Amino acid sequence: MVSTPQLPVTRRYDSASAPLMFSPFAAEKKSFLWLWVCTGLLTLMLGVLLALGLYPIALILIVAALGPLLIVFPRFGLWVAILGSLIVSGLIDLYVPKLRPLTWGLMVLSVGLAVVAFGMHHLRVTTKVNKSENSMLLPCAVFFVVCATFSALVNWHGIAGAAVGLKGFFQVWGICLAIYYLMEDEIDAGRLIKFLLLLGVLQIPSVLHQFIFLVPLRTGIIAEAHGVEAVDVVAGTFGGAMTAGGRSSSLALLNIICMTILGAYWRAKLISRAKVFLLSGIFMFPLLLNEAKIIVVLIPVALFLLYRDQILRHLFKSLMVASALVLGMLAIFSIYVMLPGETGSVSDMYNDTVAYNIGNKGYGGLVLNRTTVYPFWFKEQIRSGSAVNMLVGYGPGATNTGSAVMNDSLANKRYAGYGIGLTAISAMLWEVGLLGTSVVLAMFYAAYRLGGKLSKRWEGTVHWPLLKAAEISVPLFAANLIHNNYFVIDLSFQALLMVILGYLLAMSRFERPTT
Repeated sequence: MVSTPQLPVTRRYDSASAPLMFSPFAAEKKSFLWLWVCTGLLTLMLGVLLALGLYPIALILIVAALGPLLIVFPRFGLWVAILGSLIVSGLIDLYVPKLRPLTWGLMVLSVGLAVVAFGMHHLRVTTKVNKSENSMLLPCAVFFVVCATFSALVNWHGIAGAAVGLKGFFQVWGICLAIYYLMEDEIDAGRLIKFLLLLGVLQIPSVLHQFIFLVPLRTGIIAEAHGVEAVDVVAGTFGGAMTAGGRSSSLALLNIICMTILGAYWRAKLISRAKVFLLSGIFMFPLLLNEAKIIVVLIPVALFLLYRDQILRHLFKSLMVASALVLGMLAIFSIYVMLPGETGSVSDMYNDTVAYNIGNKGYGGLVLNRTTVYPFWFKEQIRSGSAVNMLVGYGPGATNTGSAVMNDSLANKRYAGYGIGLTAISAMLWEVGLLGTSVVLAMFYAAYRLGGKLSKRWEGTVHWPLLKAAEISVPLFAANLIHNNYFVIDLSFQALLMVILGYLLAMSRFERPTT
């Protein structure tokens, strides 16, 4: 049982005593006045450019404006990247898809943040950090970048093809490195995970609008043959497309992470029962509207990992909880069959779900599903006889079917309609081969191990619930690798993952206070 926190939480970092090269607190009021004036003018110019449809020029303007701000206010830039990735980008995809090119600015911003944060880290005196932590998380992440780049060079498809393919993988990976270097202490780092609770609450307005107004529209324009459910569009700020799928599983992932945070706080006796029930109801609400069936896996995994030490100790109680969980899942499925666009019974939904996940039925209008995609990849590698492609893949972007630059991709040219990139694992096998896929799996394993070490290090403090939730979230992200391909191509999913990984890396730098 997790003990009640005994250690006081004090900020060990004194911004007045640490010689920061760039400090926002040193700016005078006059400078801030000019900053607001310039911001107003830039906003006006940006609005005019967007209204005229001059998106490339608008992107250049955004990058030019954020560049100096990055140097002076890197934390501001970090939060712009996080908020832009987790809120703005998804809403653009769903409501204003013409502005989608602007999301390239988030990638440029995250790269700039990583460079600036790295430079600032070596130009100032920071807090005392733990030098003994030997996590393989960061080396694995760096090695995967090398693997993907090497695959792009071996399977050269031009500068544009390589840029689009690599962008798909590493759109906002710079956020992770920026968090690692910019966080000054465990309190600063903890705000990142606490922000996810706020983000979970902010989903409610978007979810309600999408369910009330957009779902009825999709019931008329989405053909059943495409296999896209009307309620898929209920994805909160993670977005989607009106004529295609939505990222409802990403919303479900966020909600379950939020409930895991609450559960960890409850275990540590740091939150009242009333708050747990109230907030859990808020986070559970979207799961009842968007038919994200992946919760059947994510919720039991999260509960098992959170209460693993008590399950065998209290076997009878655990069996009772498991029975209640099964009944709860059945109740959720009963709600799903009543959602707009659904027909049939719970049994029909179960049989159909099994058929296109682990049976022989293709997913949607595709030939393959989440299971058959793997033996198909293996069979094709044996047939082609190319050991190089099996090892390093066919290059980043090989499974891309949505980019105009990648019209001649492997998925469009040789395997059109098959769905070879249906899941992240299958997409990585085709794009970066066995080598790159193995490195990614090693990265997730290293992140989980690091989370476990940090949870033990900070046990008995107010930081334990956040670390435990971050540790548990890693397997939840890993489960998504066999459910969707968001790790390979989706900006918002990657941003959520990078926040978690960046938090774990940042916390690995800090020693637990002894007093």
